[in-house]
Amino acid sequence: MKKVAIIGCGNIGYLFGKDRLRDYISNHIDSYLAISNVKVVAICDSNEKLLNSCKKDKDIQYAYTDYKQLLREQELDIISICTPPQTHLDIIKEIVKYNVKAIYCEKPISNDIDEAIEINKLCKQKGIILQINHQRRFCKYHKMVKEKYAANAMTANAKFSRGILNSGTHMFDLLRYFFGDCIDTFAYESSGALNVILKFERLNVNVEILKDVDYGIFDITLTTKDNIVHITNYGNNIMIYSNKPSEQYSNMKEMKLSKVIKPNKKDLIVYGIQHLISCIENNEESISSGEDALMALLIIKDIEERK
Repeated sequence: MKKVAIIGCGNIGYLFGKDRLRDYISNHIDSYLAISNVKVVAICDSNEKLLNSCKKDKDIQYAYTDYKQLLREQELDIISICTPPQTHLDIIKEIVKYNVKAIYCEKPISNDIDEAIEINKLCKQKGIILQINHQRRFCKYHKMVKEKYAANAMTANAKFSRGILNSGTHMFDLLRYFFGDCIDTFAYESSGALNVILKFERLNVNVEILKDVDYGIFDITLTTKDNIVHITNYGNNIMIYSNKPSEQYSNMKEMKLSKVIKPNKKDLIVYGIQHLISCIENNEESISSGEDALMALLIIKDIEERK
């Protein structure tokens, strides 16, 4: 039985589970509670009212307003960090003083490249597995897209809103997952978007970062010789079009919708935890490592400098 503590009882730590429209497991605490071989023994938040609400709601034995006290008093295997990115380094500096096996940290790893480098260094020196919650890496259908379609893509286009550090860290990490390391970036402003070209070894990816919109969007389109793949609705819909004989014109072919996949949203953080436990037991690095998160942050900072 792995002993777990969660630092941060805000949205991704706890509160997303109170959203009646989120009819799936969307936070860390409920994800741990859905797994039989882990136990959440303690939680921490500086907001005492929120902390006590979470403690009572989820029947957690220990609750702290000071994570340093939590670390002194509890023997833990896994710690989830669900606090703002500017706090991650200070928290991890304390965690590495103890015999913790793994950290499941929210994205982005940091707002600062030097801090992200130090976070990775500290965890590596102490032999602590660092996993960042770029949760699409844990989805078997995104893995299928990577292996079957991204590997053969001729073109790729992406579009997102809600901020370059918020949605952007997910997008750039997913594009790296699909295509490998980004070699170079180019960025220019237009009236409604920041337009970015990411150069990978095999192809360039065009990315539109929408500005001044009040809706969320997170879309990727891949084109291969025989298929078009649309990833829409934040990755929750994957539509695959196939090259078929036309029903409109003789001696012609056209793309027709052949499959719609709806990944199970509730599984993503759960799968992330299960993967992290497997990493602990097999002494392996996570498929969503701190180094991967650093690479996504480097893309973001490069874009910000070039725009």
